[in-house]
Amino acid sequence: MSFYIKDTEIKIGFLFAASVAALLCFDVGPQVQLSVLSGILHEGGHILSLLLLGERPQKISFGLFGLSVLRRNDIKLNYKNEIITAFCGPFVNVLILIGVLTFYPNYRNNEILLSVVVVNSALAFFNLLPVSGLDGGRILECALLRKMSVEKAELILCITSLAFLIPLTVAGFLTLVKSGYNFTLLLLSVYLLALLIVKCIK
Repeated sequence: MSFYIKDTEIKIGFLFAASVAALLCFDVGPQVQLSVLSGILHEGGHILSLLLLGERPQKISFGLFGLSVLRRNDIKLNYKNEIITAFCGPFVNVLILIGVLTFYPNYRNNEILLSVVVVNSALAFFNLLPVSGLDGGRILECALLRKMSVEKAELILCITSLAFLIPLTVAGFLTLVKSGYNFTLLLLSVYLLALLIVKCIK
C-alpha cells in the first residue's frame, strides 16, 4: 500500500503490516515490541532532521526490518548537516533513555521501563559504532570527507569497520553458543560484514 504526503511517497509493505499484526495478536514479550517501536522512533529522528535541514525524502518505506528512507540526493546536504542527520537517530534513543532515568528513577522495579532502558541503550550504542552501514559509520565517513580525499576516507572507514566487526561477529557467535537461541548479534554482524565487503571491493 502506497500513498503520498505532498511529494513524499509513503509505502507500507505487506511484511511490515503482517509483523505489526503479529505483534498485536501474539504475546511476543515487551522487548520485541519495544525494539520495533524504538527503531521506528530512531528512524523518525533521521526523517525529522532531514525536514528541518530542508531536504524532503523521496520515499519512506515500512518493511520487515523497519523503516528506510530513500533520499532525492545522497549528498544534497553538506557534510556537517549529514553528521547531524546521522546522529539524530541515536539521539532520539538517548532522549528516551534520559526521560526514563529522570522521571522514573526506580525503573528497575518495572519490567517494561527496564526494557525501555535496555532497548534504547543498545540501539543508541550499536548505531553509533564507527561501522559502515550504521549511523556511526556515516558520521565517521562525513567527518573524514571534510578533511581528505574520498579514496583515503573510504579506506580508513573500511579498516575501522573491519576492526569493530570482527570482534562483534565473534561475540555474536559466542552469544549464540552460550544461549542456544540468541543469534541477533551474529546475524547483524554478518549482515554488516557482507555490506562492508561489497562496499570495499567496488
